[in-house]
Amino acid sequence: MNELEPMSTDAYDQIVNYFSTMTPDRQRQLVQELNSAIVEAPAIPPRRSILELRGLGKDVWRGVDPAAYVREERESWRG
Repeated sequence: MNELEPMSTDAYDQIVNYFSTMTPDRQRQLVQELNSAIVEAPAIPPRRSILELRGLGKDVWRGVDPAAYVREERESWRG
């Protein structure tokens, strides 16, 4: 069966019925093996907001005149 294809209801029911005929020890063993085989999807990080960056680095710009900074940057482009 292709992993993208859903299992048929009949196949699922057959597995559940067979599971119910197993001894409790065999059921536990199977459940443990299935749990070990499950590959957990990586945790999806929470969505972040650009607003969380507000104020970050403000100490770097303390005492800097914005107009003078822009003027100096533009002058440096001319070489």
